[in-house]
Amino acid sequence: MITRFYSHLAQLIDVELTPKGKKTEAMVSATKGIFTPMGGGQVMAASVNAVESLHMNVEAEAAKPPPPGIEGDEDKVILDDCEKALKDERRFPHRSISVVLTDPPYGQDYEGSSGYRPHSKVTFSNPLTTEEAAKLCGRVARLLRDKEIIREQFIWLSFFPIDRIHLLVPEVLGAFSGLDIVHQVLVWDKLDGGMKLACKRFFRRDAEAILYVNVGNKPLSPELDGQSHRLHSSIFKYEERDEEKEEFKFWKSPKLLRHLIHLATFGHSGQIILDPFAGRGSTAVAAIGLGNDYRIIECEPGQHDIAWQAVRKARRTQSQKA
Repeated sequence: MITRFYSHLAQLIDVELTPKGKKTEAMVSATKGIFTPMGGGQVMAASVNAVESLHMNVEAEAAKPPPPGIEGDEDKVILDDCEKALKDERRFPHRSISVVLTDPPYGQDYEGSSGYRPHSKVTFSNPLTTEEAAKLCGRVARLLRDKEIIREQFIWLSFFPIDRIHLLVPEVLGAFSGLDIVHQVLVWDKLDGGMKLACKRFFRRDAEAILYVNVGNKPLSPELDGQSHRLHSSIFKYEERDEEKEEFKFWKSPKLLRHLIHLATFGHSGQIILDPFAGRGSTAVAAIGLGNDYRIIECEPGQHDIAWQAVRKARRTQSQKA
């Protein structure tokens, strides 16, 4: 009888029961206050009117507007395969993206070929080799071009291992072939912050490459120090760890990401920054801090959840400053 009641209640509030008819966590929460403990450990179901009242309460709770700083984020912090998500014209309308700033997922082949163990404790369901990651970046770039998601003046910035950048360059440049482009390999100097594990065959990794592709000869922002007549340095010196990374443990320096976005947007706010391999959301957080919009895609639920929390905090912090 109780199991049948649970089944009826589940239909009303749209939750699922476990195979044995036990209450799920959602059921326990939803039914709080409906069951009254009786003698002998038995419980008695409330009346049908009480159940229907619960149904209305659940619907009313679901209809409540999201807290400030969260509305619309379900279309901006996307849990999906990036190639699939980019085909959604509702989320990625025509000529909407100004900048791609991303750190593609690579590393499956790093332990054997580069001499150190990956130090991340995050597990990935489908880890990629650097060659596979480079090809994936090329496919993403082609999608952005073929679907006309990027603006006519657009900048691509992607991190990649400095000794594997030769795999990435032809894939991304091939996607933009025939367009008016300039490109350059930039360097992130981690200021002695690279991996320090001993290895007799390799040098320490205290720098990382950044592939810069400028589509349509988009002008870069003047230097932050006001020296606009000087060329930008191709070496960015930022510590791998900084004080802003503690809570969410971002993979990349937030200060560096903000600097790159500032350059790529000419210092203007309101641009849409895309990260198709979002990780923990550091690109979105940097974009929010500069007053820009963002679209980030992550296929790993654990990483997506961290990114979601980081974005919510950044948006609330930004709204408090406004």
